[in-house]
Amino acid sequence: RIFGNLTRIRDTLNSLSQNLRQIPAFKSERSILFVEGWAEKAFFDKLKESHLSQFLDLIVECYDGQGNRRSKRISMLLKRYSELGYTIYVQGDADGKDGDIFKGLIDSGHIKPENSFVFEYDFETSIPIALLIRAMRQIGLPINFKPTELRETLRKRSQSIGKALLSFGTDIGPHKVALAIVVAELLNHPYFTWWNDDRFTQTELGRFLEFVTRMP
Repeated sequence: RIFGNLTRIRDTLNSLSQNLRQIPAFKSERSILFVEGWAEKAFFDKLKESHLSQFLDLIVECYDGQGNRRSKRISMLLKRYSELGYTIYVQGDADGKDGDIFKGLIDSGHIKPENSFVFEYDFETSIPIALLIRAMRQIGLPINFKPTELRETLRKRSQSIGKALLSFGTDIGPHKVALAIVVAELLNHPYFTWWNDDRFTQTELGRFLEFVTRMP
């Protein structure tokens, strides 16, 4: 019965927040992170299990970049949360498909440039290779290469990790969510204080996590 009452008043509370947000005394600052894919959302959902204060109250929504290619549809989604009083933060992939969408959103004023984080390729490529290989082993993906061979392939071809792994006969495409979950589990390990590891925080994934932990 309690849960039923909560679900009925949720829309009313959202409306109340929207109408009172212009009054300084009632304005509460709350942030929401929109991520490009379901792997990124699964990653943060698993990080919450670490009970680190930076992630416990983190609100993450997936705008599904694969299915919502038109920036207008994404703009409408962001506008709804903005009207409810949320500060919008967005992550995307600069893989040659989404770059124009994010540029349009920033140019239109829906997103402040400092509130966006765009991966050079994609989320999977941001994962340090040693960490990615450990995650691949845990979910049973074949490792038909040496780490040095994979690094050299990435250096020579300037491509995403997914394309590089295909050249070794491994397709991570169907396993992105599973990989993201395992990577988060490895980061959650009590003996790995990644926020104090300079080598990790200097990687693209490390910089992304620092971007998220700075959100109000």
